This record gives sequence, C-alpha cells and structure tokens, in this order.
Amino acid sequence: MTLEQAKMKWRVSYKTLCKWLDTGILPDTKIIDGIVQIQCNKPLIPGNNAIINTENVRKYILKACKEFQYIDYRILGMKAEQFQAILLQLEEKKYIQPNSPQLDRLSNKHFSITEDGEAFLKQGKFQLESLNFEIGFSYKGIAAKLNGNLKKE
Repeated sequence: MTLEQAKMKWRVSYKTLCKWLDTGILPDTKIIDGIVQIQCNKPLIPGNNAIINTENVRKYILKACKEFQYIDYRILGMKAEQFQAILLQLEEKKYIQPNSPQLDRLSNKHFSITEDGEAFLKQGKFQLESLNFEIGFSYKGIAAKLNGNLKKE
C-alpha cells in the first residue's frame, strides 16, 4: 500500500509514517516507480508513558500477533537479545508458533498466536518464569524514543 493508503487505513499522520520509515519501523518497504510501497501490517506502538517491562513486552507481542500487527525490539527501545529471549519463551510455552522456517526473532513477523496464547492474553496476568534480565523504563511515546529521550527508571 502507498503512504496515502496507510495514512487513511491506519489513521496516522504523514509525519508519523515518515518517522516510522526513517527509523526502519516499517519493514519490507520498497520504492517502486518513485512511490513508497509499504508491505507490512500496522506496527503496534505502545501508548505514551507505557511501562516497558518483561511482562508488558510479552503482552505486546501476543497482542501484535493476535491483531496481525508488527512489533520489534526497536519499537520498544530494548536490546535485540532481550526481545529474542521473550519470543523464545512465548514459543516454548506454546503461546505463539512460527509461520516460517526462517526466523530472525527480531520481530513477531513470522509468528502467530495460538489458542493457549489467546487464553493467556485474556487472563491479563502475564507472569511467566523470570528471565536472566529485567527491563524497566517508562516509554515516552514514539516521538520521544526517536529523539533518544527515554527516561530510564
């Protein structure tokens, strides 16, 4: 779809789309005959002041898979290795399943939610075994993230 089509379908501004393109948040984007062609679903962007921690990242990944949206470690402002570990944990628990044998595990692009994952998402409790790291900061919105103004807690 073109930028204009994405703007209307996703109800975001042209400026927001350009920021997403500039930072690589919209993967698989091509320019064909001088027209930007977006070939992904709408990214799942946390709301302003969202708390980014392990439990919420699990929720965001499951929600993105359920709603056919896109999310990756850059959108959340976290390390790729942390995002990969959370994806692997969700896969091991059978809450998500791969749709492709080629997995980069840097986004939810090749995963779909399972029935168990949907039930887990409906519970509203996202307590799983702890990982060997903890994420914890306030998300100040995508504009602040792109400007490097995340407030670490």
